[in-house]
Amino acid sequence: MEEKTERRKVKLRIPSKYGNIEVEGSPRDIKILVDMISGKKRGLKKNSIREMIQKMIDDKFFHEPRTLSEIKSELERRGFRYSTSSLFPVIYRYFLRKDIMMRIGEKKSYKYFVKDE
Repeated sequence: MEEKTERRKVKLRIPSKYGNIEVEGSPRDIKILVDMISGKKRGLKKNSIREMIQKMIDDKFFHEPRTLSEIKSELERRGFRYSTSSLFPVIYRYFLRKDIMMRIGEKKSYKYFVKDE
């Protein structure tokens, strides 16, 4: 007698601005999908603030002095949400201390820019 083992299926409904997205699969498959979407799966790395700021430097965004608010807005425009308070430590540690960037102004109103090459 042949015994069939039925795999348990799970349905997941994800609301989006384009309508609901429905996915069906095993619990393991659904977990893999959720991990991939959230960036938790090995091999999928979320862009770090440092990488994003370096990309903005490469794109010449910092050839004009920019405030932290302007930097935050540009990151949001590119699809990344970081708090203003998380930007300063990265800019200071990786760009100011290494003389890649400079800042002008006074405390709480600094503007950051790339040194002329």
